[in-house]
Amino acid sequence: MLVLAMSGIMSHRVVHGAGQGAIPDRPPDELRRLLTPRQICAFRAHQASLIELPTGIVVDPAAGSGGQLAAYAEMLQKSCLGIEMSPERAAFCADSMSALSSKTPSLVLCGDGLAAEGAMSIAESHMGSSVVSMIHVDPARPMDAQNHSISEMEPQLDALLECWSKYIEEGEDGVALVLDLSPRLASDQRREVEDIVQSVFPGVSMAWEWLSRGGGRVDRLTLFTGPFVTDGIVARCVRLSGDGRWTVLSGKNTELDSSDSDWPSVKLDQGDVVALIDPVVNMAGLKDVFGGYASSEGNSLTWIRKSDRRPLVRLFRPILQNSEMKPFVQIQGAVLEEMNAEIGLMLIDRIASIAMANNIASVQLRCSCDPKLHSKISTRLNRILSPVEGDRGFVTEGSKTNTLIFCRETV
Repeated sequence: MLVLAMSGIMSHRVVHGAGQGAIPDRPPDELRRLLTPRQICAFRAHQASLIELPTGIVVDPAAGSGGQLAAYAEMLQKSCLGIEMSPERAAFCADSMSALSSKTPSLVLCGDGLAAEGAMSIAESHMGSSVVSMIHVDPARPMDAQNHSISEMEPQLDALLECWSKYIEEGEDGVALVLDLSPRLASDQRREVEDIVQSVFPGVSMAWEWLSRGGGRVDRLTLFTGPFVTDGIVARCVRLSGDGRWTVLSGKNTELDSSDSDWPSVKLDQGDVVALIDPVVNMAGLKDVFGGYASSEGNSLTWIRKSDRRPLVRLFRPILQNSEMKPFVQIQGAVLEEMNAEIGLMLIDRIASIAMANNIASVQLRCSCDPKLHSKISTRLNRILSPVEGDRGFVTEGSKTNTLIFCRETV
């Protein structure tokens, strides 16, 4: 494994990684914050292994610590080229790559990811390849990407794709791109990204993917192109479990939600079955597809509360453990009581009273709440309910404004 520091197109210095089998040093806090979780790296590499990639090397022009590039090298057994501007991150990337058991040569360059000509010249001299099979990029961006323009990504996406376009092989299904972007991109920003891709690679097929590891948030938003897009699918959501298993829900243009305004305000009665659904389903426009699966399993659902973290549905019956929808369920249960109230310390006694009356031994707060207040309420409820032996419950926002619902959890 070589690390070449690019100060110009051709000038460089050679740095060796720690070597095969070596475990890279623990990264500093600043770098650790930017690391892509290993299970996501492994999943991305698996996705690439399922398609027929054109000949050439895999390139990551903003490689960071190299976790994703290393996963590609290990899974695909292809030569990989990583480029990273930061010397510290490039060195860590080199250690990650050199620790692999892969027999294919790979290379890490410290320099500008936009210097494609110089990078490919070096890659050809060290790896014997002058063409690119696939490009993966996870550009740096402002922390609050929703309030910033696409042009603030580093390296800039339009310039990046343009400079690498002459090297990437176009297979039967078009160029293979994997663009990991901010999960908070708005719809107009996604269209802007699509326009950039189409301007450089006209006619290439594209599909967006929203990925979640649970926790009520979107972990990754990715645009795939070319051979990654099959059967007319334009949107998919993925629930990636802690054990590495995953579930995918996907849809064609004709299957996506026609409108996002259908969220009726519903009064919930005792015994109604409700569930909090992973937000990737709604973000991907796949509410109707999700509902279709419910119907095919003899269930029915109504989306009754819009939320970026905890969208709420009312069900005919609980979603079963073996259901294809179950991985997208955060929590579900039967309504015990609907309360016209907001979460706060004054509500502790009422929640505890409902819990004890219904043999509920523990209560999760699944609602918007200041973390310190959340901790105080949870601590007091745990202390009050410690003598109780029984079921688990949860409290979440109801369908109507300023309402909460207390539910008995069902598995």
